Amino acid sequence: MAPVPEDAVFVEHAALLAFARDALGAVGADDWSRDTVAEALVTASLRGTDSHGVRLLSGYCNAAKSGRMNPSPSYTVTHPYPSFAVIDADEGYGLAAGCKAIDMGVEMARTYGVAAVAVKNSRHAGPMAAYTTRAAAQGCIAMAMTSVPPAMRSRQHSQRPQLPSRCVSLRGC
Repeated sequence: MAPVPEDAVFVEHAALLAFARDALGAVGADDWSRDTVAEALVTASLRGTDSHGVRLLSGYCNAAKSGRMNPSPSYTVTHPYPSFAVIDADEGYGLAAGCKAIDMGVEMARTYGVAAVAVKNSRHAGPMAAYTTRAAAQGCIAMAMTSVPPAMRSRQHSQRPQLPSRCVSLRGC
């Protein structure tokens, strides 16, 4: 483990969570988005996954202010099959849409034994552990995954990005 810098600032969990909720609320996030996104970002930082933690908050707020992310989306849900759903997230926070998908999946799985929920038209999905941990807390096993367009070059002299990011998390109770 890396040593803690002498000038490190420590913030209580409750204070950081309140700050994140307030920041998201200030850019127009609805209650669901504000609460789920703040909780997921703070939890990621507390778990040591700073790459997907509170450091993303300013970018999420700027994306909402600039119109690149919808802070108060109108979700549309379709059920092509009883235990399968598709959520159109209306360009909202991926974390909020993903939490909605996990909660819906848990509810359907309790009825049908298994469920799958896909999310489309959302923005950055954030840490996959936010979803699987949420399902595990409700007594379910879950797999969450995302894929994005290629952003990394496969070798030093590549002409274009070729390696997409495919993130997966699997967790049970």
